[in-house]
Amino acid sequence: RIQVYGRSVAELERKKAEVIEQTSKGIYVSEKNVIFGAYKWKWLELYKSGRETNTIEGYRNILKNHTAALDGLKLLQIKKTDVQTGYNALKGHADLQRRYYQTVNQIMRAAIDDGLLFKNVAENIEKDPAPKKKKRALTEYTGMRRQEIIPLTRFDINFARKKITVNKAVKFVGETAVLKDTKTDSGEREIYLLDPLADVLKKYLSTLQGNLLFPGTDGSYLKKSQYRRLFERIKRT
Repeated sequence: RIQVYGRSVAELERKKAEVIEQTSKGIYVSEKNVIFGAYKWKWLELYKSGRETNTIEGYRNILKNHTAALDGLKLLQIKKTDVQTGYNALKGHADLQRRYYQTVNQIMRAAIDDGLLFKNVAENIEKDPAPKKKKRALTEYTGMRRQEIIPLTRFDINFARKKITVNKAVKFVGETAVLKDTKTDSGEREIYLLDPLADVLKKYLSTLQGNLLFPGTDGSYLKKSQYRRLFERIKRT
């Protein structure tokens, strides 16, 4: 039920007719005084609380530092130009622009579902062309060879220091992997453990029965063909 008030019968009938028309068109708004700056935190709590820590912090960063152009406005007051202003303020920072757009767009869509808006003004803002990513070949200092991946153990992962230690490798004798030293002295190194990978590794390690990160079917080092099939599956996903 929608309550309608008027100072006279004529005003009451006019407001009643407006509500009926808006409802029939699917544009009726139940609350007209909800402020974006308050609604955004409710949205974060309700819809993103179950996400990974890094994901939540990414949303929180956008909401805390990059929505000033919207925060003091009622949801119904926000225009496309207001959203565009916030987006343009991040020019030169393509990733922030992308996350700003995604965040505000999701909030607006949620507000429509909540009956607080009837139109998503963020949906069609003008976005800068995405910069072309430069492809770069991995070197022995930035990547890991398959011979180094196969003998990795849970003890080579240091979450506190955010490092992966590379200090051993295998060679293949036919199908069998046999432990050997790393290829060169410079092959013994530490690789920075990126936060997204750290979250995945923590979950993955909790499922492992032994110490090898990628054990073969018999619990020892992967066979040459097993390794090939494993990473062919990864590349397809």
